[in-house]
Amino acid sequence: MKTICCFFCALLMFTINGFSNPDPVDKYRVDLIKEELKKDAYAVKRLEETEIEISGPDKLILRTHEVTTILDEKGKSELVVYLRSSKNRSLEDVDIKLYDKNGILMERYKKKDLYTQAELSEFVQDGFIFYKKLVTGSYPVTIEKEYSIRYNGIFQIPGISFARPYESIEAASLKLKFPSSMIVNYKAYNFTKKAVHTTEKNQEIVEFNIDNFPAKMYEKESGSVIKDYPHIFFNAEKIEFEGYPGNGSSWKDMGLWYNSLAKNVNTLSLPHQEDIKKLVSGANSDKEKVKILYEYLQQNFRYVSIQLGIGGFKPFPADFLHEKKYGDCKGLSNYLEACLAALNIKSYSAWIQSGDNETYLDTSFAHDVFNHQILMVPLNKDTVWLECTSNYNEFGHLGSFTENRFALVLTENGGKIVKTPSSKFTENTITAFTDINIDVDGGAKITTRFLSTGEYKYDMVNVSRLNSDDQKDYAVNYFGFSNPNEFKMDFGGKEKFPYPAKLDIEVEKIYEFKAGSKLFMRPRFYKIWQTKLKQYEKRTQDYYLEVPITKSDTTAFHLAEGYTVEALPKDKSISFAKGKYESKYWYDEASRTIFSTAKLTVTSQVIEPAIYEEARLFFDQVIDDTNQKVVCKKTN
Repeated sequence: MKTICCFFCALLMFTINGFSNPDPVDKYRVDLIKEELKKDAYAVKRLEETEIEISGPDKLILRTHEVTTILDEKGKSELVVYLRSSKNRSLEDVDIKLYDKNGILMERYKKKDLYTQAELSEFVQDGFIFYKKLVTGSYPVTIEKEYSIRYNGIFQIPGISFARPYESIEAASLKLKFPSSMIVNYKAYNFTKKAVHTTEKNQEIVEFNIDNFPAKMYEKESGSVIKDYPHIFFNAEKIEFEGYPGNGSSWKDMGLWYNSLAKNVNTLSLPHQEDIKKLVSGANSDKEKVKILYEYLQQNFRYVSIQLGIGGFKPFPADFLHEKKYGDCKGLSNYLEACLAALNIKSYSAWIQSGDNETYLDTSFAHDVFNHQILMVPLNKDTVWLECTSNYNEFGHLGSFTENRFALVLTENGGKIVKTPSSKFTENTITAFTDINIDVDGGAKITTRFLSTGEYKYDMVNVSRLNSDDQKDYAVNYFGFSNPNEFKMDFGGKEKFPYPAKLDIEVEKIYEFKAGSKLFMRPRFYKIWQTKLKQYEKRTQDYYLEVPITKSDTTAFHLAEGYTVEALPKDKSISFAKGKYESKYWYDEASRTIFSTAKLTVTSQVIEPAIYEEARLFFDQVIDDTNQKVVCKKTN
């Protein structure tokens, strides 16, 4: 009786969970995928049907039906469902299904089955995240996703990207619908078929199709992923977001729309203006005034993230920040702009796409890809760019987060595309001085003093905020030091230039290996370069470093009594079109000290495909030099 009950309970659960019809969906069988679409692919998009329906300047609904076969574990990120909602963006119907390789349904989930998490700014709730991580014991599997998102307020029609690296496409389509009374513009990238445009019942319909798109590999460190894959951007002449109407069809008009938001919030009241004038009373030039106010902002204000609704675009009033001493990127940039205006110094907020190497922007087509706001100050003999959210950036230095890319500068006459400067290799420097005192048993006490500027200073300031264990991991994994028994790091004040740091460690064995009376050691313990560039048959895209750099190291091995040098590496001097490396080695017999020096300079952030192989071989030689051995031996 117990066995029969268990059988019926299992059957009931089988039916409730959607398995009452276990017939396979033949079109989702993996064996039907063309071999050419499996080549170099982690996943194959079997079908993607997207529909964007616009009913007015502030109303839009996005419907998506997507079926993707994940061929192996390398494509497992496709099994993560991640959807967002907010005050202006509501997630409606959701249907998620997982099939095995034969197209047989294994799991099914609705919106209520997804995990829900509030998405918070520091003080307010921005919306919700809906997510689900599907799990499979074997590959290949196929995931089917259907959902719709309703937008209440439109600044930007969402762009659509159809593929990612190592993903091929069987068939994908997009249908855009909008009233004939509206003007909606689009630009399709990496499509071979032209869009089809029709009119039906006072409604414009534009359809895009793509099929049999082979998987493309991603060339490492080549910047934004989207640029080489099929995607479509849109803009509309009439937009409206939370009661703020505007025109989103040009960069100029996007800037004018921002001006309507910032009106009445980008000036300081007279008493607060007087506070600002007192701060700069001793300054002798406009640039000095800007520097004083920027450092005042860094020392007295803190960054918080506020993205709720129109708060994603409209800054808090400058007076509010003056009194409360906090704000997001918009608020802090707007506040500093208001402070400078009180001194009759013109400055402009600027929208930008932040993140390392986010350099992709089609300047010929207006589309909001921006996620950050900074400040541009055009002085008479110089233009100063300021990262207002950082409390340690050097004055006038943006860093890898926003340098060397296009920004939309928000002038009184509207938006204007301007490229941010690239830092120089002389601005991003780290210099290490290491003393290694070796005892008679091959153990050692190591002291390294660092001086850093630019990007390396920012790294060091962040390390200073870690706990001791994490600092130790950083020293081992990033700097390349041996795993120590004793460890301590000390840091100077973040306002110091160059920024100082000191590392003290003790190790039981300074040598990598020992042969009789001989000790074989690395020529330096701060690894000046560790990244091996990947070899390509023919690289086609630029390779981006974080920033141009200068790194140098001086290491002194102080030998214990009874030791002398046996062999030293050969000096090295190598170069390529955008970089140079030199190392020297010598022994001072009087002090029983081995000296090792090295200096690496890379003068540009961008390494073009034509010189990539030359650069790859150059960096390999730098690593090889680091792997040479200093040999010392006991003399008694």
